[in-house]
Amino acid sequence: MTDDKWKKVNDDSASEFWKVEKEGDEISGVYINKRENVGPNKSVVYTLKKEDGEFVNVWGTTVMDGHLSKVAVGSEIKIVYTGTLPNKQGNRTFKTFDIFVSDATPVVEPEAVTEDEVKTDDIPF
Repeated sequence: MTDDKWKKVNDDSASEFWKVEKEGDEISGVYINKRENVGPNKSVVYTLKKEDGEFVNVWGTTVMDGHLSKVAVGSEIKIVYTGTLPNKQGNRTFKTFDIFVSDATPVVEPEAVTEDEVKTDDIPF
């Protein structure tokens, strides 16, 4: 066997994290992985493989998590930081992002569940 046949598996948990500094900052790549319950805040971390082959992690936010729930792993995506907005109570701000997928990437639509598919015996209350 030749060593050319083997490639080292990257530990994406050791990758750098994307740091948002100003409105308009963006990152793009292939959406490789989603890890949940990471860190003390039990956050989501997304891993992208950039065009240069480097892996980068992105901390999820409520807004980002909602958008990326519609995107399949393996899709080419771009994340753009759009600034901050106040929360409903007006006492804090949160970061907002636009998520884009390449034209060749299908967006995953949530499956509709009909009443016939829900068994009332399965509901615990």
